[in-house]
Amino acid sequence: MTERKQECKFTLKSENSSFEFKAYQSLRGVRCEDKRPNIIVVDCYQSFDVVELQKHIQYLQTLVFAMEFKQ
Repeated sequence: MTERKQECKFTLKSENSSFEFKAYQSLRGVRCEDKRPNIIVVDCYQSFDVVELQKHIQYLQTLVFAMEFKQ
């Protein structure tokens, strides 16, 4: 039995622009054509134990902050 590669990919979108990144990549200051993204597409096939799930949820909360942050 072969195991499928486990990973999550994210795409942030703003109007007609998009920015792809992998899980846990820093999003500090991310912008799409000088605008904060307002849509996120999550493509995730991964198994989590409780600790990994909590870490993943914390990262998703970081994404929300990055999308909402206004300067």
